Amino acid sequence: MKKFITLVEDMNIELDVVDLGFFKAALIIVGIMIGSTFPEGFRKIRSLLLISWICIFTFLMLKLFILPLAEEREEY
Repeated sequence: MKKFITLVEDMNIELDVVDLGFFKAALIIVGIMIGSTFPEGFRKIRSLLLISWICIFTFLMLKLFILPLAEEREEY
């Protein structure tokens, strides 16, 4: 566990405009889901928003943390 913590602390995360756009989209979708849980119209698109948020969040976690950690582990 200490190895992974030191690897994450030593990582230089490079974000480009697309990654920041995905991050903003994920935050906006979360805000929409929290802010409009009660209206009837939102219930129709809740599943679509949830699926898109899961896809964006998974993509960001893979790109920012999991793939760089895998590359770091291969070097050792």
